[in-house]
Amino acid sequence: PHTRLSASLDGTPVFLGCSDHDPHIPEWNLVGLDLCWGSVRRALRRIHQMERKNIRLMLVDAKIAVEWLFPPDSLEHCYALFPCPWPKRQHAHMRLFSHSFLACLASRLKQDATLMVVTDHPDLRDFILGNLEHTGLSGELKVLPTSYDTKYERRWQGMGQSDFYEIHL
Repeated sequence: PHTRLSASLDGTPVFLGCSDHDPHIPEWNLVGLDLCWGSVRRALRRIHQMERKNIRLMLVDAKIAVEWLFPPDSLEHCYALFPCPWPKRQHAHMRLFSHSFLACLASRLKQDATLMVVTDHPDLRDFILGNLEHTGLSGELKVLPTSYDTKYERRWQGMGQSDFYEIHL
C-alpha cells in the first residue's frame, strides 16, 4: 500500500510546478510539485530568502503525486501557473492536463475547491478545455493582461504577448 500525505496537509494549497509567484499569503502552508530539479532548486532558494517555513517542495511528477499521495476530497486549492505546453505533436502525451489527469484531480478536490491554470499558450488552453468532458470538472476561461509576475509571464510579455489565459476548473 502507498502512504498518503498526512491529514495535517488536508486542504493545503498545491502548486503544480514550482512557480516564482509568491501567493503573498504567508500563513498558508503550501506544497509545490515539480519534475524539474532546476525549478525546485530556484524555489528552494526563494523560500530560504523569504524565510518561509511552511512551504514543502517535492521533486515528483504531478500525475503520480496527485494520484498516489493525495487522498480523495483533500485539495481545497490547486494552481498551475504556466505549465509546460509541450507544443510538439509528438510530445502531446507529456502534457499534464490530460483527460485522465483531470479526472483524477477532480476526485482529489473538495467540493467548491479552487483549481486554476494560467497559460500563455492557446494550444494548451484548448487542450485543457477540450479534455474536461466526463471528468467532473467544468471550465471558465478569462483572458487577462499580465497578473502573476512569473518568470514565464515576464518573458512572454517582453516578447510582445499581452493576453494570458486563466482557466478556472
